Amino acid sequence: MEGEAALAPAPNGDEVVEELGQLMRRMHDAQAGFADPGGWVESEPGSIICFQRLRLLCDGYGLDERRDLVERFMSLRSAQLHDGDAQRARRARDGIRWLEQHREELEAWL
Repeated sequence: MEGEAALAPAPNGDEVVEELGQLMRRMHDAQAGFADPGGWVESEPGSIICFQRLRLLCDGYGLDERRDLVERFMSLRSAQLHDGDAQRARRARDGIRWLEQHREELEAWL
């Protein structure tokens, strides 16, 4: 791949966050219809983008309807509680707990 790695100090302006949302949207569009054949490893949870930039990320993604976004995240994580993978269920419980604790802040920034 051509280009340079984004090593510290990496660009971190608001326009970069919005471009990240656009990149995520293109990735999700490209994955539409993909059926998981099993055996995929879920990555460990990382740091959360600061709340102030969450709106920019959604803007870049093109997500206009955000009213129930936190609820949808919680629903996705809840489905992982019962898929038979104990480690994924533990991470899902942690994620749901975090979303519940920060729900009002997240929704205010959206």
